[in-house]
Amino acid sequence: MSNSSQLNLIYTQGKLKDGEDLKDKMYYLVIEKSDGVQLAGAGELALGVLHNKPTSGSSADSALICLGPTSKVVIGGDVTKGDKLACNASGQAVTRTTENWIIGIAKESGVAGDIIEIDILRSYIA
Repeated sequence: MSNSSQLNLIYTQGKLKDGEDLKDKMYYLVIEKSDGVQLAGAGELALGVLHNKPTSGSSADSALICLGPTSKVVIGGDVTKGDKLACNASGQAVTRTTENWIIGIAKESGVAGDIIEIDILRSYIA
């Protein structure tokens, strides 16, 4: 497994969407829309990976979002090292199977529910 602590990770913060509770979604993919930070949906270009456990309406409602260059992420299916990853409807990284946004490249293999290391690469490749 890679050791991302040796890299200088890039973070941003955002306010949660009203009513959004992400306290159980650390290492999920998130997006920031006009109404605030929320889980990214299927095929969306995620802003980054959630690196804290924020709860809307609390003093800790600010989402800490990792923008790269690497991060841990929860996967939603079987992934092989080197796979191009996209976002599923639950905000998890999955192997890209259709033309949509790529959020990263798997640095290791895993199965649904695992947390793996990825290189964050936000782009669209047909």
